[in-house]
Order: sequence, then C-alpha cells, then structure tokens
Amino acid sequence: MNNTVNIRELFSKSPFLIPIYQRNYAWETKEVKQLLQDIADYAQNHHDWEYFIGTLIVLWNENHSAYETIDGQQRLTTLYIILCALKNWQELSLDLGWFKSEQLTFDNRENSCRSLSMIYENLPFSDQIEYEKHIVSIYETIRPAILSICSDLKLDLQNFIDYLLSKVKILSIEIPRSIDKNHYFEVMNSRGVQLEQHEIVKADLMQELQASNDDMFVFGRIWDACSNMERYVQMNFYTKEREIIFGDDWTSGPLQDFDSIVSRFPVPGEHDLDRPRSLRNILETLEEGGSITSANAKGKNSDDRLDDDPFYSVINYQNFLLHVLKVFVPDKEIRLDDKQLSDTFLSVLNEAKDKVVFVKGFAVCLLKCRFLFDKYVVRRQNDRWCLKRLRSTTSSADGRRRSYYVRTFGKDDEEENTTNEETIMLLSMFHVSTPTMAYKNWLHGVLRFLYTNDSPSMSSYVAFLKTMAKAFMLDRYLPYKERMVEFMDIFYQNDCEAKNTIEDIEWSRLDQGTAVENFIFNYFDYLLWLEKKPERFEFSYRNSVEHFYPQHPSNPKDAMDVNDLNKFGNLCLISDSTNSKFSNNMPAAKLANFKNMDSVYSQSLKLQEMFQVVQSNKEHRQVGDEWTTDDIGNAEEKAINLFKKYLGN
Repeated sequence: MNNTVNIRELFSKSPFLIPIYQRNYAWETKEVKQLLQDIADYAQNHHDWEYFIGTLIVLWNENHSAYETIDGQQRLTTLYIILCALKNWQELSLDLGWFKSEQLTFDNRENSCRSLSMIYENLPFSDQIEYEKHIVSIYETIRPAILSICSDLKLDLQNFIDYLLSKVKILSIEIPRSIDKNHYFEVMNSRGVQLEQHEIVKADLMQELQASNDDMFVFGRIWDACSNMERYVQMNFYTKEREIIFGDDWTSGPLQDFDSIVSRFPVPGEHDLDRPRSLRNILETLEEGGSITSANAKGKNSDDRLDDDPFYSVINYQNFLLHVLKVFVPDKEIRLDDKQLSDTFLSVLNEAKDKVVFVKGFAVCLLKCRFLFDKYVVRRQNDRWCLKRLRSTTSSADGRRRSYYVRTFGKDDEEENTTNEETIMLLSMFHVSTPTMAYKNWLHGVLRFLYTNDSPSMSSYVAFLKTMAKAFMLDRYLPYKERMVEFMDIFYQNDCEAKNTIEDIEWSRLDQGTAVENFIFNYFDYLLWLEKKPERFEFSYRNSVEHFYPQHPSNPKDAMDVNDLNKFGNLCLISDSTNSKFSNNMPAAKLANFKNMDSVYSQSLKLQEMFQVVQSNKEHRQVGDEWTTDDIGNAEEKAINLFKKYLGN
C-alpha cells in the first residue's frame, strides 16, 4: 500500500481503523477551512497539478481486517467528514457509490463511531442519542465553508469537487507488522525541523547583496528581527542596534534608508555572538542575569530581560511577508497565501529593474511594517486582546535603561480600555472573522493605511476601521452578486470607501442559514456593542453558525419551516464548544444549559439578546412558546434596521 493515491482511491480500499491509543478527533473549524481553502486555491490556479496533503502511515490489523492508522488520523478523519458532506449535498447529486460508511471506524469509541454513522446517513442529531458532537459540528461547517470559498475565488463548485476527488493526493505508507510501534513514534517525534520557506526567500534576497558583506549582515539582522512575531521588533535587536534604528527611547519610526542604517550599524565583530568569549566573560554575563548565548551587545544598561507574558500574533511571518510585499509593490498581483511564498518573491524580484535597490527597499519596508504592526494591530496577552506600544526610558536613579509597554493611544496612567476600547473591538472583530493565517484581507487594508499614515491619531484610525468595515459589508458580503467588489479593489481602487449603497444590498443574503458569513455576525455584534456598550463583551473565536431554534428538534412535531429556520433572526455565531453543548435542544433548554449568567455574558451579543427574549417569554407565555416564528421575524427586522442605520450613513 506504499503509493500516492487520490481521495477516491484512498476510500475505495480496505477500511481504516483509528486505534484506541490515538487521541480523539481534534481539528478545529479554522484548520478544516484552511485545508478547503488550500485545495480550492490549487483547483482555481493550478488545476492540472496534483495537491499533496501529507502522509498516512498504516499497519495492517488482522483482528479488525482494517488498516490501523499510526500517523495521519486527523487528516484522514477530516477527509471522511468532507466526503459525508458531499454525499448528502442534495443539490449536487454526486455519484459516490465507492464511498462506504465502514471505510472509517474508531476502536472502542462508540460515540465517535455513532457520529460517523450519523453523518454518513445524514440522520437527525438528537439528544436522546449519545454521539461525538465535535465531529458533527465540523460536518455542519463543510458545505457553507465550501460555498463561501468558491464564491470568493469565483471557482465553479463542480470544478472544486472534481479536483478534490481526483487531484488531491496523500502518500499512504504501510509499515511492516514486525515493527515496534513505540520505536516508530520515538523516531517520528525526534525528527529535525524542516527549513521554512521564509528562510529560502531570505537566502534568495541576500544573494543580490553579496557584493557587500555589511549590506548582507544588516539585511540578515533586519530579517531575523522581524521574523519573531511574538516579541516587539525592537526587542529582537541588540541595544546599540536598537538605538540606531528606533532612537534613544525606541519609539521613533525606524530609519527609512537602508544605506543610512548600514553606515551607522555596529560592525559584525562588535557582537559577542561573532567572536570567541572567555570563561570569565561568560560567568560575568550569567552573574548579571544573562544567558550563555547572550552577549556584551546587551550591555549593562540593556533591558532585554523585560519580564512580560508572551504576546501572540494574529499572523505568522511567512504570510506577513506577503502583505509587506504587496504594500511595497502595490501594482503587482500578490496572492496572500504562503504556499507559494518563494516563487512569488522570485517572480517579483526577477521583474525588478535593479535587484539590489529592490532588496534594500524591501528590507526598509519590512522593518517599517513590522514596527507599525506591533504598535497598531491587536495581539493576545493573558488571554485578552491588547493594543500596546513599547517605550524605554533611562532611570535617573541608577542610569539603567527601563522598557515597558503602554497603551497605543491615551495617557500612560489610564486603564487600557478607556482609550483603546473601540480600536481593540474593531480590530478583534476583523481578526476573529478570518482566524486563518492566509488571506487576511483586513490586515492588508490596515497595513496599507498605516504605511501611508504612519502616526495616525486614535480618531483617524477608528474612522478608517469603521470605513473599511462598512465597505466590506456593502461591497463584499451583502450586495447583489453583480455588485460585489474584490478586496484588493476595495483597498487600491476605492481607498476603502464603499462603492455600493444601502440600495445595493440583497437582504436575502442574511437568510442563508449556516452559509451566512461570520463577518456579518461579528459586525452585527459590533453594532450592538456601539448601541449598548456592555462591560464584559469581547470578540472571540466563534466559528459555528447555530440555528437557535433547532433544525432537527427531538420531537419531529416541533419542526419549523426551513425558511424561518434559516432567517438571520434565528441564527447566531457560537464557539465549537458551545455548539456541542447546544446540540438539538430547544431555545429554552439551550439557556438552561448555562450554569450562570457569567457564561451567558461570554457569548455573542446577538445570542445574549435571543436569550433575553426566551427568558422574558418564559415568564409570560406557555411552555413551548419561548421562541416562535414571530420572535424570529422581530429579531430579523431589528437586525435589518440596525444595519440600515449604520450602513446607510
């Protein structure tokens, strides 16, 4: 079985068994959507190519007459769930006669096996039956995700499916039965780290600077400093370098001329890491609180040991590089997806009139964008969103350099959210709507704005974010299909000003059930927040569209007309964990599932309002009438009026 097979061939062979020692299925919605996005990209742009999604390691299990999955079970289970969604997609009428329910089973996990059987047969999910709710949750996101991705790429749905079944390949490897599985896992877990694409790009660009060792050294320092996305970029330089680039207090925008940086930069020999060090020097460094790999470059007045919880970036370095490249060469078509990072950079580099000038200019652009990103884009710290900038001062008492973080806008002694609150709310709204690393279009709009307005006031920044959000709604997510505008056109042709008006909205786009875009829900929550300013609300990763009145109630007599079910008034955005809690409960039972109101306050504002209606109706209506078609209609009308209020200005 050691060969590369497509999805059809994979699931036409002997069945697969997920052994008991493997963990439960754990892929989240964002990981599944990223896989679908990657496949769609290739189906659209490289439809003649094969798309390789990894390796499946199996061992023949005679007791079960199946291939025991040693490595790759998460990917295998995801593919099975995708096939189930396609099989039950009535509008497609696909012939998947080769796909059988017994092709994947779990060893000694009845709930997981029952879930696979239910999604294969498209059976209603009832609280009377125990099943693995996470598997069902992922299953329900597949079809709306595919529709959304194909719509964004203008990719024909049938072409996507044909490519998925025939061109997506996986390397299936059968290991000998005599092998020690424990030894195999030990070998697999001790493998080295593969060279990352951005390191290849770095080498390609530095090659153009090989005529000058100083140029190559400075370019490498800038690149490496920018690559650590979890620390502020200033902290990734040595103290002397930092002062040269960012000024004495480290808050000035970086120098904007590469040759000026090189002329003032410390020569490589001045860094401890570039010359031998004595045992005495190492011990002195350790005594001062440093590390063996740290250097005199940190110096006695260094604050490199800034004690803070780590910051978590909303994007990785490889995808960040593509945003910077697009900012640097706005006339070039740059796909914001790192799968072809190296090829993209080489293509743009080869078109440059002067490659040395290009590389130097890109280095400066990269440095500036990283500085602006750190200062003006939200991060996670201590499980909260924050918007902070780095400051440094010299103590008058001991002359030591001190660095600390303060809020980006407002006075240093003010509480974080008194000034940054709306900015944080808008930025986190954009991010949680697109949590994947690739295709963060909103982030590109932000970087482009910051690059041309590198010291915005809070009011001008908030005004821009509001304008961009409005353009997303009017030009991308709610207009009639023929009026839709590409994201890059929103940024570069329309300067983030909406081209469409409230008259161009196709309101039926709100009534598409689970196919409604996450951004629409989050933008609605933002409007509710503007109206009420609740204290405890923040945007989080809510990726599942939930029918508040269930699609498949436990009692079939309680079933609601599908047109009412799919209305925006009956929909809300919830987390995967909440989705598993809700199941097919009726609205009142969903509210009762929460142990206290604090749990309710952590939900979306739209869902909180729905719960308030249910609670009120419980006190004034008969049992079973806590959430009716009238309530759905009222919620729908309120939502449309709120959209009109803010989008019609």
